[in-house]
Amino acid sequence: MNILFWAHSPCIRTYKEARALKALGVGTMLAWSGKALDRRYPGLRVEDAFDDAIDQASAHKWQERIMDVVHVAHPPAEAVNEVQFLNLPIVYDCHDLESVVRSGLGLGNILTKTMIKVERDAITNADGLVVVTEDMERYIKEEYAPQCPVAVIPNAGFPGLDVQSIPKLSRRDNCLHLVYSAAKPHWGDGHFRDLKWVWQDIADQYAVKLHVHALMLDDEAKMAFERHSEHIVLEMGNGPMELVAKLGQYDIGIIPHVSSDLEVMKHLHMSSPNKAYEYWQAGLPMLATPLLETGKLLRRTGIGIEVNDYKDVRSKSQLCKIRRPMSSDNADMKWYAGDLIKLYEKMVRTNGC
Repeated sequence: MNILFWAHSPCIRTYKEARALKALGVGTMLAWSGKALDRRYPGLRVEDAFDDAIDQASAHKWQERIMDVVHVAHPPAEAVNEVQFLNLPIVYDCHDLESVVRSGLGLGNILTKTMIKVERDAITNADGLVVVTEDMERYIKEEYAPQCPVAVIPNAGFPGLDVQSIPKLSRRDNCLHLVYSAAKPHWGDGHFRDLKWVWQDIADQYAVKLHVHALMLDDEAKMAFERHSEHIVLEMGNGPMELVAKLGQYDIGIIPHVSSDLEVMKHLHMSSPNKAYEYWQAGLPMLATPLLETGKLLRRTGIGIEVNDYKDVRSKSQLCKIRRPMSSDNADMKWYAGDLIKLYEKMVRTNGC
């Protein structure tokens, strides 16, 4: 089986899915535009996940190749229409629902109406859907009533990553070291990845440090972190896989996603944070703000607890113990790749290809 991934700016999810499939013997090709994968995420090699890659402007040349399915990576949703010329079954991979996040602008907003229409068209025109959680699947079925098969594939960890055991920083200084892993962390008020409230919770605590790992950071956020460097250590310069390999040096991973916007919270409840699986893959217990799907993962696996704040984190960390041995396979995207293959096979049979 050969899969063509169509991604405007390939994200880590696309890379992990393709790498897992390739490890199982599936042919993987990439048609991309925008920023190349290895430029967007230093340390990730295209050839580790894809047999070949080409700019989308030249994709018509691939029509002569034997392809079974085109896997459209969100965003943008309108890409489902872009690939119709390939005459292949189309799977639409929604790791976010833009209409949910943007609906906070109000239903009268023209951007909201446009996003909802584009999303509806993509979901109803696709031959198969990939979503990240059961709650997202439920929402899509209630809102759009798609007639195609659906596979739930979480934002699991890097396939085949060998995470070595490394010494804890706390052994050297007796501090409690928290870590927040985010591609682009924010500081400003109102954003669901806002770290200002976390800093306010930990600022007066004795011997507690928060390490923030960022792949991308704007100048405003960087200056904010520097102003509070007494309690927050900004870690830059690590590629995604290198970062996961280093997470084991910390004591606790945090997922502080929260928002006063009810629509944003709806999105957060149905999301599947990459960092949850990255912490798990590195053997790191976590403290997460209460979210529906993240909480289900914590309770099912015993890899952390839910907290309403990050006050008195030393006491909370005593409760945050891994209650049973973890299997890194369950945190690895390769664990879920079989469900992707089953979806592709069902689509090919249904479309008579």
